[in-house]
Amino acid sequence: MHRPSAWKRPAAALLAGLLLPDPAAALDCSGEHTTPAAVKGMDGEPLPPGETVTVRGRIGGAFLGGDRLDGFFLQARTDGRPAGVFVYTPEPEPGWTEILRPDRRVAVRARTDRYRGRIQLHRVEAVADCGRAPVEPAALDWPPDVPLEALAGVRVRLTRPLTVTGHHELGRYGSLHLASERLFHPNSAPPGDPEAPVLVLDDGSYSRDPRPIPHLDPEGSRRVGDRVTALTGVLTRAFDAWRLHPTQAPDFEAANPRPEAPESPGETERRVGLVNLGNYFLTPGERGADTIAEREDQETALGRLVAGIDADVLAVVELENRAGAPADLAERVAGAGFRAVEGPERLGEDAIRNALLYRPDRVRPVGTPRVARHEAFVRPPLAQRFRSEEGHAFTVVVAHFKSKGGCPEAGDVDRGEGCWSERRLREARALAAWAADLPRPVLLAGDLNAYAREAPIRHLRRAGFRDLLRAALPARDRYTYVYRGRSGYLDHLLLRGGPEAEAGRWPVNADEPQKVPEPDSVWRATDHDPVWVDLPASAP
Repeated sequence: MHRPSAWKRPAAALLAGLLLPDPAAALDCSGEHTTPAAVKGMDGEPLPPGETVTVRGRIGGAFLGGDRLDGFFLQARTDGRPAGVFVYTPEPEPGWTEILRPDRRVAVRARTDRYRGRIQLHRVEAVADCGRAPVEPAALDWPPDVPLEALAGVRVRLTRPLTVTGHHELGRYGSLHLASERLFHPNSAPPGDPEAPVLVLDDGSYSRDPRPIPHLDPEGSRRVGDRVTALTGVLTRAFDAWRLHPTQAPDFEAANPRPEAPESPGETERRVGLVNLGNYFLTPGERGADTIAEREDQETALGRLVAGIDADVLAVVELENRAGAPADLAERVAGAGFRAVEGPERLGEDAIRNALLYRPDRVRPVGTPRVARHEAFVRPPLAQRFRSEEGHAFTVVVAHFKSKGGCPEAGDVDRGEGCWSERRLREARALAAWAADLPRPVLLAGDLNAYAREAPIRHLRRAGFRDLLRAALPARDRYTYVYRGRSGYLDHLLLRGGPEAEAGRWPVNADEPQKVPEPDSVWRATDHDPVWVDLPASAP
């Protein structure tokens, strides 16, 4: 391609300036224009892509820059109704950033466009500053009582507090999931509403791994159950969700403060605790920690968790399946007061296993441990009988059913209870039959990967197991796990035989956000909350 010589370039630029009108100079605030409502076709057909239009309105929110949204939202009232449109502006001209600020009236010449189905403007040619013009946010109730499409691209103000129901995207994308109240899984007890609307509180950016992480409290957390009491921002639809990009800092209320550890069991009781270790591997780089330093942090957090539960017998799942792993767990995590139940060097062929630890000053094992060897089990359950000097006698079974993930293409697919529900039901049937020969009372403690109203748990209840958590906890507290903004309990304490027993949970994990590092603490030691039951003395 021929390039003009250096002395010709200024002349060519001067000639172009004389022959072509300056787009910015040709645009003023009083000329003919269209509205965001007309661009989006709110009263008819939207303008087709590729048309050059001049749109005038007020800026409801500006998020310029590649680390934000690369644009701004322009809104105006038409027939008394607000309407807004996003203006994609990745490379603003010098001086535009001083104009493109919230609460300014502007005229913009750009082209109509579609991006992932959303109507927007792009290829901005000119911008005219029409002066300051404060934007009064539109009131938005939640659950919404108006079609949200009518308010897309408009600055809104939530009229009532919302509850943080999910934080699974906080560390990666800087967003929280909000609802009118904490949402529960539809298969929990009582069932949650699967149609409850969710609003994503975003951070004015679609970038990954924001630093610092937004929306955190002074302790560096943001727990599920906290509330947003004041929220104003621009409403938009993106990535299959309704989102709000705040134009002023949200006001939060710590409605679900971090809890104290449960009180220790009484001298006449023996506590059994259940802990999902979150893949504790002594070998770095396997399913657990990637480095020795990360493993040591995990051990510190899990050690604080075990100490806080103050259990006499500890049922654990997601432990590395190798020889010596239970003894290593007792020594490195639980502490000198615990011993591991001596069982097979490996339990099954899976990468993780179940294990039992106990405090010999409080209980002693009776007989040898038993293993449920049935083809249905992915990770064979382990059982041990315990006694105490005070007259306690009980059998603990620790189990970990197949997860809902890794779905097959056909067969045991998700039919409302997650994938592999038929496999989990076979595990439940095999476990109930096997446990029938164990001396009572029998406490089944495990991550069964099934909610209270799903087939595996229903079968175990029909087999005579009592759901201790369902009996002990009010409906609002029946959760040990939060999955994509839905709470529920997958970790169960089921008792066959024996007297009534007090059960509880310690919500130190599920409500805490992931990917938010907080070293040397118990918070988010794993992704499941530990649960416990205090068994009274009973006849042998």
